[in-house]
Amino acid sequence: MTEIGIKRKKHEIRVAGKLFEFYLIPVIVEELLIKHDEAYGEIGEKIKASEDFDSMGTFVNERNKMCGGILFDALQALVEANGIEFDASWWKANIDYQGILEIISTMKVVEYADKMDKKKVSQ
Repeated sequence: MTEIGIKRKKHEIRVAGKLFEFYLIPVIVEELLIKHDEAYGEIGEKIKASEDFDSMGTFVNERNKMCGGILFDALQALVEANGIEFDASWWKANIDYQGILEIISTMKVVEYADKMDKKKVSQ
């Protein structure tokens, strides 16, 4: 029998004094990031085209709500895929949207570095 993912390096990330071990970025997280970027760009165009402050504020609020929700869903998927119980209230109290992006970005860099190390070893 072959188990997928068990030999991956775990990476520790500390959030608000609590230590988490991540090793996997599931496909759903990648899909949610793409969805986030698309929504951010689309609503950003509406903000640029706004002719008054009120409509600009409405679009900014819409972007924050939509994109923030997508990022929070990505965080939940990442945490649960790594076998960690997801406590939404704890995360909402201890991280902002930039922090969510930092966790995912850090994991993507670690994943890329691990792949490069494996390529060097096999050559």
